[in-house]
Amino acid sequence: MSSGSERDQWIRFGPFALDAANARLYRGDEVVAVRGKTLAVLEYLAARPRQLVTKDELLRELWPEVHVSEDVLVGCVRELRTIFGDTRGAARFVETVYRRGYRWIADVERAEVSGPQQIDAIVDLSRPAPIFVGREADLAQLERWFEGAASGTRQMVFVSGEAGIGKTALVEGFIRALVGPNPTRCERAAVVARGQCVEHYGPAEPFLPILDAMERLSRQPSNAWAASIVARCLPDALLSPKALPSTMSSAAGIMPERAVRLLGGAVEALAAERVLVLVLEDLHWSDPSTLDVLSYIAQRPEPCRLMVLATYRPTDAILRRHPLRDLEQELRAHQCSVQLPLGRLTMDSLQRWLDALCASPPEALVQWLYRRTEGHPLFVSTLFESLVGAGLVACSHGEWSVQPRYAEFGVPESLRLMIDRQAEHLDDTDRQLLEAASAVGTPFSAASVAAAIERDLISVEARCDRLARDGHFVRAAGSTEWPDGTVAGAYEFIHELYRSTLYARLSPAHARQLHQRIGRRLEQGYDARTDEVATELAGHFERSRDATRAVRYLETAASQCTQRGAHREAIAAIRRALEVLALLPDTAERTDRMLFLNLRLGASLLVAEDYADPAVQAVFQTCRQLAEEAQALPPLLTAIGGLHACYAARAQLAESEAIVARVVDLAEQLPIPQARLIACACAAWSQWSKGELARARESAIAAIAAHTAEPISFPATFDVVSYMFGISAFIEMALGNITAARARAEQADAWSRKTARPVDRATALALIGLLYAFMDDPVAAAVHAEEAATVAEEHGFRQWLAVGRITKAWAGAIEKRTVRSLGDLDVRIEEYTQMGLRAILSALLCLAAGAHLRAGKKQTALKILTRAEAHVRDTGERWYEPELYRLRGEIVQAEDPCKAEVSFQAAIDVARAQGAKLWELRATLGLATLWRREKKRAAARKLLEPIVSAFADDVDAPDLRAARALRASLA
Repeated sequence: MSSGSERDQWIRFGPFALDAANARLYRGDEVVAVRGKTLAVLEYLAARPRQLVTKDELLRELWPEVHVSEDVLVGCVRELRTIFGDTRGAARFVETVYRRGYRWIADVERAEVSGPQQIDAIVDLSRPAPIFVGREADLAQLERWFEGAASGTRQMVFVSGEAGIGKTALVEGFIRALVGPNPTRCERAAVVARGQCVEHYGPAEPFLPILDAMERLSRQPSNAWAASIVARCLPDALLSPKALPSTMSSAAGIMPERAVRLLGGAVEALAAERVLVLVLEDLHWSDPSTLDVLSYIAQRPEPCRLMVLATYRPTDAILRRHPLRDLEQELRAHQCSVQLPLGRLTMDSLQRWLDALCASPPEALVQWLYRRTEGHPLFVSTLFESLVGAGLVACSHGEWSVQPRYAEFGVPESLRLMIDRQAEHLDDTDRQLLEAASAVGTPFSAASVAAAIERDLISVEARCDRLARDGHFVRAAGSTEWPDGTVAGAYEFIHELYRSTLYARLSPAHARQLHQRIGRRLEQGYDARTDEVATELAGHFERSRDATRAVRYLETAASQCTQRGAHREAIAAIRRALEVLALLPDTAERTDRMLFLNLRLGASLLVAEDYADPAVQAVFQTCRQLAEEAQALPPLLTAIGGLHACYAARAQLAESEAIVARVVDLAEQLPIPQARLIACACAAWSQWSKGELARARESAIAAIAAHTAEPISFPATFDVVSYMFGISAFIEMALGNITAARARAEQADAWSRKTARPVDRATALALIGLLYAFMDDPVAAAVHAEEAATVAEEHGFRQWLAVGRITKAWAGAIEKRTVRSLGDLDVRIEEYTQMGLRAILSALLCLAAGAHLRAGKKQTALKILTRAEAHVRDTGERWYEPELYRLRGEIVQAEDPCKAEVSFQAAIDVARAQGAKLWELRATLGLATLWRREKKRAAARKLLEPIVSAFADDVDAPDLRAARALRASLA
């Protein structure tokens, strides 16, 4: 600390004076309110002008016996900058030395004075303090919401308002009050993680602001605990994805629902250690996956000490048709979020702001500023700085000096024109530099700008530093280091409007040239690691009309998105790549790339939108057309296989059958096991669905025989081998081969355990659960269905999750037979159909009808059965048709035995035609039971004997036990 003699002196700097002995800071003859520790930081730095003072030194000297985090020191410096009207990038008094400490850069003068009246009190108005007046009520509301979060009630707060309205200033003020050296109202220990959304030229990087916030929080030395949590909760694929080879295996990766849960879990784990304030700025530029995480976090019912503070511009969200608006409205409707809309300043607030700069501002000036700006904070501060810069307004010794002609100064029609005027006052070199920086983006590296304007890095960095010190458009933002060893200063525009306005000044040719130079320099700087900046490179090369490079990096960006489970962002990147690719000449190479990209698009759509979505079918139809034109047989097989999956999901049997012959033909031309597996699988499904069980069994056996030791990785949400084991089990079951059906189920289980892939496990378990439901074994069905639902939900396999939930709900309805359990089953089937899925719907509806019938709900059962019958008529899905007739007989037998007998006999006839002995057994059991009640015991036994005898004595199943018991009672 300073010596006693030094403390008897005043330290003068700019319009301020520090009376160290009396611990007072003056602006002119006003005493400035400042906290004690902040004053101590000021004194320590000002006593060492031009010297680097490290953070460790400040903490050691000013907090000698107390362990405090670096955040406390940052809060003190932030408070000083607010008082001085400084920003980090436009510093006139305290300069930040990135990652090391601070340096006092203002000229100081020591003087033996007796009071503030001896100090030159000319007030510098050229860079007034940020506007924070008029937000007291908003700040108090944020503090109340924070207290709720600190008590364990998670808070999702959307701070909305137009550009420049003061969203960031309000958040800064709240954070200062929260984690500054002397928190004003929020007394609970908290940690703040801040993430920034940015406007992308190319596809949005998934989860960017949340990962940004976690990375910033984790790299702070005092937050090693946070780094440990993030490393524990998030896999490398989410934290740092790398580009995958250009093969169909790139379709694999984290499923989107799992990625969302992992990130949400990481946020909650951080909040479990400390009250967490997650600040996400400019959410109107966010990627859809980030919104999924916010939705997940907001709607979780468990207590959590979390406050999400998200800023956005409603107008931008509306114009961009950004899903943020829908999310915000949905969360508010469910009382999962709150909104804090910021309005413009009142005249009273404007007067108080001016009064803080210099007491008693002229009323005419206040009214004129308010009238011309309508209280828009950014307009106010920019216009006021322009007045001061023109010499029309000043303050000296507490007195305002206002030139009469200020009223003629005129307010530009928009801030863009105002920024244009500011840009015109720059010299040509600085203006060219800033225009090039606007093409780089936010933040920007001096190295990229140097490449764009073809100047040496040292001179560009020096000019950027000077612009930042003078507060012209940009501020310092640390440094950047590229893999090739390039180290350069990093900067950012003070406001996004500055960047967008400067970029709009560029001619199309100039912009194209700048983007090409920037992209080439980034390629050089990152060399073999260009995948790390693939999104950025894609944007630059697309805008430079370098289609070949743009497509390459868009593909890389899509692969990274897929790995992270952000399939919607992957879809956007691939579609953008296809649009760019269309600009190239029509060549065989372009056709090959378009085919490959469409196959990639289909793979991502299968994950994001499910098989039944029309968009998936449209993409695979395009793939088929391109593959046929190029005579590319392996891609053609994949495309037709994808089409078949779409048709199968929607139970479009006619369309699926029409392409089976083509698939089989392709398999003969491609003598590889995978081709035969796909062809036989498609044929087996089509034949089985139509009730051609014998043919389907042959195709299924051939498909299983063709499978290799390695699973097929396309598509990522489906396992063909497990599926064929499951379908084969269904076929064997219907044929009456109960032992073989169970063996196929065991094979499916063993396969999924061997591969250890979640998709294989979910596929196998869901189908095994269904098998036991069709065999009327609710206990076994429930066990497998529950595990299937758990795996599917964890990894985001929505179709298998839906199937698992239906089976589990059926088992519950059979056991409990309550209104609630039956209603749950109905809801689960509706969820299935709302996904567009129609495959095996008749069988699922029959399960539901049977459950309602057992609970005595005959009319409901009849309605459900009628719906199943309509499905069979519409689709031709007949493998479960005998059960429809049987169930109708069961429903009506008490009221109309004759009608029931007709239904039972129809079920027997259809089952015999299909060779479906299990369905024949059930229908025969129903008819025999009816005849026994009608005293036709001999006829009943004669009817029952052949079908029961068709099953070996050692075969056991619920239907066989019931049939054998009835036969014994008829003896």
